[in-house]
Amino acid sequence: MTKYLVMVIVAIVAVSCGTVEVKRMKIKEPLYITAGRLSDDTPRGKSRSEMKEIFKMANSYFDSERFEEAEKLYEQVVDNYQKTADQTSSELQFCYYNLGLIASKNKEWDKAEKMFLSAYQILQKESDSIDAFMLLLEAYRNGEKWKEIKDGITEVLDSTPPKLSLSEEKKREIILRKAEAKIMLGDVDEGRQIVRNEITNIRRGKLRKQVIYNPEYAMAQYILGKSYSYEFTSMKLEENIGSLAKKCSFILKAQSYYLYSIKTGIMYWTNASAFETAKLYTDLYREMIGLKLAVEGKSDEEKDVYLCELWKKISGLLRKARRALKSSIEVAKKINIDNEYT
Repeated sequence: MTKYLVMVIVAIVAVSCGTVEVKRMKIKEPLYITAGRLSDDTPRGKSRSEMKEIFKMANSYFDSERFEEAEKLYEQVVDNYQKTADQTSSELQFCYYNLGLIASKNKEWDKAEKMFLSAYQILQKESDSIDAFMLLLEAYRNGEKWKEIKDGITEVLDSTPPKLSLSEEKKREIILRKAEAKIMLGDVDEGRQIVRNEITNIRRGKLRKQVIYNPEYAMAQYILGKSYSYEFTSMKLEENIGSLAKKCSFILKAQSYYLYSIKTGIMYWTNASAFETAKLYTDLYREMIGLKLAVEGKSDEEKDVYLCELWKKISGLLRKARRALKSSIEVAKKINIDNEYT
């Protein structure tokens, strides 16, 4: 088994991550109404005019990145309008939206989900509703609520007349999100086929260099990698060589798609792919440490030899994973990108 293990690990190490150029995505500015700074002693009232003043103060705090103070005032406005059953004010709509942004920044995904869902349901301008819906999907994703993603997207895509007027890029993005949800719910083959169809559509009529810096292409390659990570995680490592070979084949396939995603230069998907690649290596190491076949019935000295040899074979992968993570985080910091992977 040790000889075969060496061959498998060498095969994985042979796949080089390389250094890739990254380019900052054009991030859309947060959707909120700007306002000048107001005094901190604005009275708490329940009239519409007083709520407008408190809303303006909250926006001032938001602009200054004083998010904790902004959050308290937004919540006060929301509470007041809920009591009056007034769901039409622009203040309420954007309070929900900005509360969702603050919750996302704090990685409070359940709260972000609730806020974006509320904003999506009452925002009057369609472009604002689309933004809220996309952020809602991201909150679901971070909370691993795959069924909610699948059901929510199905409702939007299958509605007649269309519930949202989506651009080609937005439509492709939510189709890819639905494919990811299907994969994570166990429908791996169908999910992969949807992704491959979208990759074909993206590439159609384009040169290879024209899909570099394409967010949808980067996302599609990441999801294909995630599909093999899902199979790797779902498969239990048995006490035989065939099982180990199968697990390692999933690593190789996942890694190849993560590398394609990294090479597009989209920072978010570079961070995500580096994270998932490193996770595969560390998970393999943990599983092999716990493999009963290697330690059962062995003396303490034999167990120590096994663990030592295992470390020799896999430590290269773990160092490689660390370098990939470190590099992706450093680049993200240089261009001021902060996400759940960094």
